[in-house]
Amino acid sequence: MIVPFLFGIEKNPIHYLWIFYKYMEFALENDYPIIAEEAYFEKPSVYKKQKEYPFLNTEGNYNVIHEFRIPDDDDMDKLKKYPITKLEKNKVICCYKTEEEFYKEILIKENKFFEEMISNKINQIEKDIGHISAIITWTWYKSLENVCQEKNITLILLEQTTFRPVTYREKFGYFQFYDKYDATKNDNDYFKFLADNKGENDYFSRQELLAMFLSKEKLRYMYHLYSLPEYEFGVNIGPDHDPLQEANCHKKDEDILRQVNKLASKEKISLRIHPMRKNKDEYKDEYNIDSSASSLEWILKNRRIVSIGSNLAFEAMLLGRTSYILGDNFPYLYGGVSSLNYIDDKICDIEYLNYLIFGYYVPYQLMFDKDYIKWRLEKPSITEIYNYNLEFVLKKMNLSKDIFKLSPNERVTKILKESQKLTLEEYKALERQQPKNLKKEIKDLESQLEQEKRQISELLNSRSWKLTKPLRFISKKIHR
Repeated sequence: MIVPFLFGIEKNPIHYLWIFYKYMEFALENDYPIIAEEAYFEKPSVYKKQKEYPFLNTEGNYNVIHEFRIPDDDDMDKLKKYPITKLEKNKVICCYKTEEEFYKEILIKENKFFEEMISNKINQIEKDIGHISAIITWTWYKSLENVCQEKNITLILLEQTTFRPVTYREKFGYFQFYDKYDATKNDNDYFKFLADNKGENDYFSRQELLAMFLSKEKLRYMYHLYSLPEYEFGVNIGPDHDPLQEANCHKKDEDILRQVNKLASKEKISLRIHPMRKNKDEYKDEYNIDSSASSLEWILKNRRIVSIGSNLAFEAMLLGRTSYILGDNFPYLYGGVSSLNYIDDKICDIEYLNYLIFGYYVPYQLMFDKDYIKWRLEKPSITEIYNYNLEFVLKKMNLSKDIFKLSPNERVTKILKESQKLTLEEYKALERQQPKNLKKEIKDLESQLEQEKRQISELLNSRSWKLTKPLRFISKKIHR
């Protein structure tokens, strides 16, 4: 049995309501129970009247962004509910000086009351229904990990990655048997992957990956990979309060900016402010504040991207920019630069980029597929996982591994026409958006200059030019 677990680290008791409804659909399909805070078990009709987030972006009775059927009150009645009450949560919170401290500390430190509460819920489920083989959670807690290890239950972290609407047409998630804030385990998997394949694998280039995954509206960015940057550094400024970031990284935005200022003047630094930050004008008098509609556009304006622990770190690597990653043990560390003590330009390996997408990430549909989860519980090798996910994605995109038999230009064309399904008109419009090839323009100008030089030389050595020399001399005298 696979049991979803949802415990919030936000003041809003239904902050993750859309995740809960996704879990709920998974639980109802497979007759599984759910452990969650009691507010999530309120009748959906109540939250629908309040126009909560999961009821937006819907077509009919379906949430098209997060791909789940909107539940009704009857569904809630059928669900096997194991609520975490306010009293139980308050018993955990009261161990901390402030609520903010609770949100941060509960992620990475043990709490005996939290562990006791989790253990009681698991014991009750196993008594009522049967053995739990795995627990899926949107957030990794040290206490949850401890209880699962003690009871021989596999803990799986599920979370969204960079690949999500509207910038990308496919969604991917983290699917880990360890906290995602553990770059060491991720790197070890990558090294195993390289050792297994020994350079024999075929990989997609950055342009091909962008052609595959960008939404149609963003495809023009695949042609700007090598555009010249306006700024030396782009710094991502996060929200005012991010428990995950605060718990897993001990650096502050002010300290980071102070360090970046030692590497470049403020005129050569641009900032992108998180939309959830209250004071968005805090830095406007000192720095270039970016207002690009897309993170892609902003990243391409910069030579290097600096972040504490944002998905922008991956996106920068995807776009061929140097990614400074300052989180203490954040994913992607291998592909980036982890210190602001020096200036570096590091473009992550294409093998690493492909590994992250197909080996580390998991297609969104597979994250909530019972058979896939059970297969992963059998601990297949990293190469087996990579190949499974790759083939799943290619099939969904109307492609196959035969694409690797084509030349690079043919691959991109095939992806755009057969996978993205661009019409001839759309394809031509996209081609027109390609930036001018500066190397070709320079070569053409040099060729034109050489041709003009030859023409002048031929004219100066011609018989007519020599015969008219006296006339030119007389004309010059007259016009003085």
